[in-house]
Amino acid sequence: MNSLNEIQLLPEQVSNQIAAGEVVQRPSSVVKELVENAVDAGAEMIRVIIKDSGKTLIQVSDDGKGMNEVDAQMCFERHATSKIQRAEDLFEIKTKGFRGEALASIASVAQVELLTKQRGAEMGTRVEIEGGKTLSVEPADAAEGTTFSVRNLFYNIPARRYFLKTDAIEFKHIIDEFERVAITHPEVHFVLTHNGNVVFDLPRSNFKQRVVHVFGSKFQDQLVMLEEDTEIVRVSGYVGRPEVSKKTRGDQYFFVNNRFVKSPFLNHAVQQAYDAILPTGNFPFYVISLDVPPSTIDININPTKTEIKFQDERSVHAILHAAVKRGLGRNQVVPSLDFDSEMIPLTQVNPNDVRIPQVQVNHDFNPFTEESKTWKDRSRNWMEQFNQAGFGFESSAAEQTGLSIPESENENELEPFQLDRTYVIYEQDGLHLVHQQRAHWRILFEQYLGNENGQAIQHFLFPTTLSFGAKEMALLASHKDELNRLGFLFELNEELCEVNAAPTDMVESEISSYFSEYLVLAEMGISREELYEKSVMSMTKRMSIRVGQMLTLPEMRDLIARLGHCREPHVCPQGMPIQRHLERDWINKQFGA
Repeated sequence: MNSLNEIQLLPEQVSNQIAAGEVVQRPSSVVKELVENAVDAGAEMIRVIIKDSGKTLIQVSDDGKGMNEVDAQMCFERHATSKIQRAEDLFEIKTKGFRGEALASIASVAQVELLTKQRGAEMGTRVEIEGGKTLSVEPADAAEGTTFSVRNLFYNIPARRYFLKTDAIEFKHIIDEFERVAITHPEVHFVLTHNGNVVFDLPRSNFKQRVVHVFGSKFQDQLVMLEEDTEIVRVSGYVGRPEVSKKTRGDQYFFVNNRFVKSPFLNHAVQQAYDAILPTGNFPFYVISLDVPPSTIDININPTKTEIKFQDERSVHAILHAAVKRGLGRNQVVPSLDFDSEMIPLTQVNPNDVRIPQVQVNHDFNPFTEESKTWKDRSRNWMEQFNQAGFGFESSAAEQTGLSIPESENENELEPFQLDRTYVIYEQDGLHLVHQQRAHWRILFEQYLGNENGQAIQHFLFPTTLSFGAKEMALLASHKDELNRLGFLFELNEELCEVNAAPTDMVESEISSYFSEYLVLAEMGISREELYEKSVMSMTKRMSIRVGQMLTLPEMRDLIARLGHCREPHVCPQGMPIQRHLERDWINKQFGA
């Protein structure tokens, strides 16, 4: 009896959906493929329209060369491509796409409409495909170029749609892919719109202007140009001065032959050039383009085509490192006078009106006489005079840290003191040593997490202005409710974030670094509640009193009392110990008593 055959060919639709799992991982994958195709088509204007972070609609329109009716149908077939004809062509790739898998994969997991018209043609072509099945092909009125509309991505694979991240995270990935193509093609005008709001409008420009347009005007004077030409590789682009370095690798871009790539060994070459310049844990900003002969690289080693293999990696590493080192040295990374700029004219003064300053000295002055008093008394009088004149000085740490000063009838019942301006020590069945910064951090952390009615805020007379790139601004817009909940009130205007209010204990100078840190957390893709808790942890650490800060006796008493009311008084929010108890018996044993 013949047994049934177990090995069978997969239906074409299923094989396309499997291929889509490699090529179309999320909405940003669709944006990448369609925008790259538009660039390959010779477009000078590319518009990207996104709805609901790409889950509802991804539309890419270009004014490129367009397609005829046959090509409009063939482009959705697997392994149908105009980029290569033979295997040897893989080693001479100069375009972004070449495998012919992307459009077939996208069409198998979405509802797709293609509207295209060749330059000079009288009519265009409309093609409609749903789940990999062609519904219609018909002539249509169309502008020259091509428009792809991808609706309801993963509508026929609910599990894939379920595993997509939040809208904010998915849109962040879309911006990443959009930026990677836009940066390296400044000759093309790019526009990105999300839910009716223009996120990017990047007019045609040169490379430096495109970098500034993408990442914000704060980079205008913070870029160091690279230019190195050798037989092996040509290095060009920009690296950032230390002032724009970050705690994450977010703003680091390599392009090889105008294709974005990820390469640890290239990252290492640049980071090594900054070793003596950047603080530990900081990463430089850079946008670097490498031009090499296509035959010396292999870009066909990963479905996303972001990994690359060089024939001579060691030489490329050495040349890149030297180029960055030379660029930083040639454009010194310290402030310098610009002697080419126009000097400010000095006011003309009549020499006869200039008098030599006169110094009057009291030769009878004796600082040790009763009339002179002590220097401490004199300094106290100065403080009184300034206070009477209406100038306030924050002489107490309480006003800076949020410690309240309790009024107690018996203040001598607890006599704590400071050690190294770091530990508060008091006696109670032995000795208690309290780490002042960690203790205050724990107090503030539990106070903020337990306050469901919102945080107390301080309004600024003049807003604190922060500058961010379009990606960060989009992320801030999507997290405005969360930041309001934390106590920050702000308005977004183009690339400026105007903070009008902050939590009462937040020092104004800390706001900029806190917002940057919040954006790093927001990009991690964690849940909103986890993000809120981590944000509170970060914020309250910035608000807490610092090691090295002198505390008064009432402030130390207040710190100890409030710590005693915490749910977890023994460890800080990061799990580090807050206090140690040296028992009286243990102390006696140390002295053999």
